[in-house]
Amino acid sequence: MNYLKNIFGKYRKEEPEDITLMAKRNWSLIENTVKDIFKTYYETLMNEHITYIVFAVWGAKKEGELTSIQKEINDMVIPVIKEVISRMDIKNIRDEQEYALDFFLRGLIIAKITYMIELARVKVLQKKSMVSENYDFPISSDPSESQWFNDFMNMNDNKWFRRSDDESNNRW
Repeated sequence: MNYLKNIFGKYRKEEPEDITLMAKRNWSLIENTVKDIFKTYYETLMNEHITYIVFAVWGAKKEGELTSIQKEINDMVIPVIKEVISRMDIKNIRDEQEYALDFFLRGLIIAKITYMIELARVKVLQKKSMVSENYDFPISSDPSESQWFNDFMNMNDNKWFRRSDDESNNRW
């Protein structure tokens, strides 16, 4: 067996030290872009219908024009998608392959942002229910003043899926 490895092994390409490196770098780029979009356009995203971000990421609507904010979001997304596809270093990529990657990346970005919007909405509703009914809890134009928002922006996705023992009885 070792004899065959010696013969055929020299023809194999050397494996990179960390096969996850490309995925980590691309994931980090996408993750940071999603967080930047959410933090920059927090107030608008929280107050618009959830499909607002879909049109923004795709850069098109069936009817009507995009808002200036949707255009700005699209301007943030396009370079990231191009960069991720470029980093994949796929030789002789066909148009349908490039479109498929573009489609998957846009879907991922939309899913991550809609998740953040809906989770933030739940947090706002939970906060409202914890305070007296007379207290006004507006969606601030500067969300960084909120501790839960800062915690939300600085943690990885897995923490949001875990429940502490105290929270396990609180179903929503």
